Amino acid sequence: MNTVHVMIGAPGSGKTTLAKTLVGGDWNTVSADEFFVDKKTGEYMFDATKLSEAHAWCLRRFVRRAQGLVSQPAAPTERVVPYTPRRDDIVVDNTNSSIAEIAPYYALANAYGYNVVFHFFVGDVDVYLRRQTHGVPVGVVFGIHRRVLELVTAFAFPPFWQFEKKEHY
Repeated sequence: MNTVHVMIGAPGSGKTTLAKTLVGGDWNTVSADEFFVDKKTGEYMFDATKLSEAHAWCLRRFVRRAQGLVSQPAAPTERVVPYTPRRDDIVVDNTNSSIAEIAPYYALANAYGYNVVFHFFVGDVDVYLRRQTHGVPVGVVFGIHRRVLELVTAFAFPPFWQFEKKEHY
């Protein structure tokens, strides 16, 4: 059975680095960050007013991957080309620092018959601040890290959710 890997961590924690090793590249990784990358220049151009749109776009990409649809538009404005059914492991590479952010991916992974692994990044937030590349404000990084630690320690996931838990330091 294929697996969905859900990264749960602050910017700079190593989520993207691990994601690339888990699925061997970018194709099977979905991330709201991709929405903000200029497809011509490769430049990351974050726009907070489009964050909701970016996460909706990411979730649609996840659904297509879970359904085994290979071809994806590289950007929201591109046309979807014909596809070949295929099922692979998928990585969700967002901060996912709350149950509300994780739940849609868990529910869809479960509905499509995937195993689920939650990867919690619980290392040193000062290291994350030095490594992060998107210019996320310090207070935001600390807030995300705090929520991740609360998820790990309180473990407030619905009791019927079945998943494997991995912690990364």
